[in-house]
Amino acid sequence: MPPSTRRRSSTPCWAEGTSVGSGRVTSVRRVLSRVRAKGGALRRQAPTSSPRPVGARVRLLLESPLFDAEWYALRTGAQGDKEALVRHYLATPREKRTSPQPLFDPAWFARSSAIDLSGKDPFLVYLRRKPFGRPTHPAFSTVHYRRTVPGAKDHPHGPIGHYLEVGAPAGAPGNRWLPLDADGRSPDLRAWLLERHRALAAQAEAEALPVVTRRALKHVPEVEVDLASRVADVVVDVVLTPGGSAEHVRTSVASLRAQTHGAWRLLVLDDETTADVLEAIDEVAPAGSVTRVDVSGLRGTTVLEKALASGQGAYVAFLTAADTWAPDRLTRLLVAAERERAGAVADVMQMVREDGTSYLSRAGIGHGVPTRRAGIAAERLLLRRATVDEVGLDRSLLSAWEFALLARVAQLTGVPLVESVGVVRDLAASRAARGLPGPRRPVFNQREVAAWADVVLNDLLVDWEAEGEVAREADVVSVVIPTYADWEMTTTAVDRLVELAPETGHRLQVVVVDNGTDPDAAVMLDLLTLRYDCVEVDHRVTNLGYALGNNVAVPRLRGETVVFLNNDTEVQPGWLAPLVEALEDDTVIGAQPLLLYPDGTIQCAGLAFPSTGGLAQGFLTGFPPEDAAGIEELPFRAVTGACLAMRTADVVALRGFDPIFTNGMEDVDLCLRAASVRPGRFTVRPDSVVVHHESKTPGRHRHISVNRRVFLDRWRGRLPQDDVDLWTTRGFDVHGHALSIHQRLDRHLGMVEPVLVRRRAVVSEGPPRLRWAIKNPAPATPAGDLWGDTHFASSLAEALRSIGQEVVVDRRDAFDRPTGRHDDVNLVLRGLTAFWATAENVTLGWVISHPEHLSGAEAATYDRVLAASVPWAEQQTRRWGIRVDPMLQATDHRLFHPDRAVPDTGHPVLFVGSARGVHRPMVRDALEQGLPLSLYGTEWERLVPRRVLKGTYLANADLGAAYRSAGVVLNDHWEDMRLGGFLSNRLFDAVASGARVLTDDVTGLGDLFGRSVQVARTPEDLVRLSSLADPDLVFGDDEERRATAERIRREHSFEARARRLVEIAVEVRAERGFDR
Repeated sequence: MPPSTRRRSSTPCWAEGTSVGSGRVTSVRRVLSRVRAKGGALRRQAPTSSPRPVGARVRLLLESPLFDAEWYALRTGAQGDKEALVRHYLATPREKRTSPQPLFDPAWFARSSAIDLSGKDPFLVYLRRKPFGRPTHPAFSTVHYRRTVPGAKDHPHGPIGHYLEVGAPAGAPGNRWLPLDADGRSPDLRAWLLERHRALAAQAEAEALPVVTRRALKHVPEVEVDLASRVADVVVDVVLTPGGSAEHVRTSVASLRAQTHGAWRLLVLDDETTADVLEAIDEVAPAGSVTRVDVSGLRGTTVLEKALASGQGAYVAFLTAADTWAPDRLTRLLVAAERERAGAVADVMQMVREDGTSYLSRAGIGHGVPTRRAGIAAERLLLRRATVDEVGLDRSLLSAWEFALLARVAQLTGVPLVESVGVVRDLAASRAARGLPGPRRPVFNQREVAAWADVVLNDLLVDWEAEGEVAREADVVSVVIPTYADWEMTTTAVDRLVELAPETGHRLQVVVVDNGTDPDAAVMLDLLTLRYDCVEVDHRVTNLGYALGNNVAVPRLRGETVVFLNNDTEVQPGWLAPLVEALEDDTVIGAQPLLLYPDGTIQCAGLAFPSTGGLAQGFLTGFPPEDAAGIEELPFRAVTGACLAMRTADVVALRGFDPIFTNGMEDVDLCLRAASVRPGRFTVRPDSVVVHHESKTPGRHRHISVNRRVFLDRWRGRLPQDDVDLWTTRGFDVHGHALSIHQRLDRHLGMVEPVLVRRRAVVSEGPPRLRWAIKNPAPATPAGDLWGDTHFASSLAEALRSIGQEVVVDRRDAFDRPTGRHDDVNLVLRGLTAFWATAENVTLGWVISHPEHLSGAEAATYDRVLAASVPWAEQQTRRWGIRVDPMLQATDHRLFHPDRAVPDTGHPVLFVGSARGVHRPMVRDALEQGLPLSLYGTEWERLVPRRVLKGTYLANADLGAAYRSAGVVLNDHWEDMRLGGFLSNRLFDAVASGARVLTDDVTGLGDLFGRSVQVARTPEDLVRLSSLADPDLVFGDDEERRATAERIRREHSFEARARRLVEIAVEVRAERGFDR
């Protein structure tokens, strides 16, 4: 197994290293004291100029200690002194230059730079302009280093220069998360980066395939006569694939007859070969030299076995129609095989294109166990029969038998390369020669599947029998993340995993499989091992793909449970426990979470197979997450591998994913095969959520057609047919299936989609049961979860459900989801995000904030416009000529009621809300007047004293108690909303809680809230009304406030709004003719 980044102890870990304890602080202080001591010797002036007359750019780089000659030589292979390396750097085209400083990544710097770098070298710009506060490398935090290390801001060569000269030798950390040793010293980042790149280069060199050089091919010596004479009598069986063209096979056999080595026999693979082809062979081959081998109906290695059984030669070679051999080819191969005592030798094949250009197949396989594909075609080989008999053939292989055979031979004798072009293949002629009439073509030609080589590697790289004997740990969950060409997304995925590790109740092991990323990206992955003890990186020099990339991690797994996780995912809080819990049921084979798109809609909730047969589709794809409620009870035959939890023992018994599939279908195949190991079902847990940024890996879909052909060839006639049953549980009938309109090519390999019709519930009493889609303008992000609109939408949804309605909630980016055609009513909470209604369903627009953003054109697309302001509704009705009805905001009486707390036991003066980027007048006045203000909200840190800010967030579930217990609650409005009469939701919530409220003067307030709400028009009003000796004289006593709260609950609760909304929707549907 190739070396990993870091060999750690066998104990997985929590997320150590994510916080700074007192011990670390003490250690850092010791380091900083060493930095101060060394800092007195800093050089304050740039080095003196080179005495040689050189250009300005050369001089700049020569004089800068940031041009690291050792690093640059390592990364580029260039040689010479510093000036020679500088000139090499400048002579390289700008877009191809390698950074000459390990702590300067040009792309990372450019990302945050305010300087226009178009057509410029970022490193030269950095040296000239000295933007030393900008980030330069993912591993080195310039901001943190300048802030925490004395002298870093004043160094003439910036924080990098200071770190290299002072910080690193003293052990100062280059960022906030680097580990510290017992003496408080942090790793030297430059030395660490150099060591990692050297290790990666050494691994790449050790695993590089041997190649015949072009120089060697220009000077091919003659075969020595005495050596040729020694092998003259050695018989070679030449296995011929005759194809379907008499002309082309004649050419090939003629080149065989022209061989200087005459001891050969021709074994013709006869698979219903046409008479003209067989006659052409007999015409050219010497009499008595041809043996026909009937291989009709045989596949894979069984063809070769029968051919070998028909021959008697000491060696075997392979000839395909339209290929031609060099006259001395057999002689050269025999001489090499005898001299090296090799079980196999290979020469070079020249591929000639139709335009006359050509390329060479000249790579070998090396000695020992291969760690990557080695594409040596059988036509390049000479095999020693005795060796073939010794190592045997794998009869399970339908292709790539030559790689499997050579992999075994390589471990015995190696496979020497013969430095000569022995075979010439005319590609056009070869295609023509292989052409067969339709009836003779196989159902599926497995020789077209290059991934058979990965099937061979699967057994070479993993000792599955040995893994079956390994005892693993019950409390460890091993997460495998294969990655290619995207270290940043992988880092985000790992960060999220470790961040949430403490909540899982299990020890976490994370294995990142680097599928042949470039060295710079590979080192970025290695940073994860510095940061987290529970992470290890397995570097591979080539892209093994998803299946094999996951499988090679199996020998590292310590947990009884394994989770295969895509690198383009972000796990959400509480994601792991439900998956592990599901596997406690012996009838559950595996579990997947509810996978969501970034817009909040479902990406996959298991897989459903069409009732008419065919490829599985993601279940509930594009639907809102509410439609997955109760899905954990459904039996799935397959789920997706984007996040799949299984028992490690089952994965080992199945020998992992089948690498015959390249980045597609391997997860479905694994699930179907798993039924043979553990009969049962797969489950989807909606209480486990993972966001999937689907298919971000380059080249992800390149192999779709081949994967589907392989899958259908394997499972045809045995696939489940469960989509009708699954959709029925969601309230949908399947009215046939249709091929996706996006399937332009290979339509026979396309997925058929169910034609869905939602069943309507029959209600004998009360309002009809409608399906509502509430359009929440908040983004589908953690920040969006905190928006007031999100809480508003959640409370309204529950209220609608309480009166028998079906409700889903769409976040901003999912407003126009295609599955919206199944919704009866769109209820748009119109704030910051527009929604243009279509004729598919009824649309009600409720303007609850930011009325200035709603245009008349958009409003005209709604079936009914509602507004949380009486005066604004009247004004816009006159202005637009469109009916706008008032519908004030509301409160959730479950959360906001007087029994939540005891009055006057909490904060004397309370304000809950974000700063919105400005100093809100109500808060500013309270601070200036010296009121005992307590503040909860975001973006206040730079605006208010620290003692005032009690927290950045107060949970909605706790808000009612905070309002009720406060002496007085402050409230204000956006200026346009205040003038427009849009009463804030805070007024309804606070009054419903029985609180006293001070608000700015808002149009239309009137006596809606009785004496519970008082208006503070001036700072003096604010002081007076918040400092009353007996506030009950102004705000009313507790009994009066309770009565007002009850009235607000009765008239302005979400339940009251829900009942009215249903009435309006029923009216509009009747007007539109939906229920005819």
